[in-house]
Amino acid sequence: MQIELTLNDALVKELQDHYKSQDLNNIIINIINDTLLNRSSKIEKFFGKVEYFDDYDYKSLRNRSESIG
Repeated sequence: MQIELTLNDALVKELQDHYKSQDLNNIIINIINDTLLNRSSKIEKFFGKVEYFDDYDYKSLRNRSESIG
């Protein structure tokens, strides 16, 4: 997919210096990959951290006949 971006020269220079590349296409792909990787790692930090009450029974909640909402 193609997309058109308008970036100011100072931002482009800063991105090129940070990513040590002159290829803006490669830089944008790296930014997207970094963003997606960061988002998924934030979600993974919550695994194993949710505490439930001892009497919490998720299976009984699945079998409720009344609708939620």
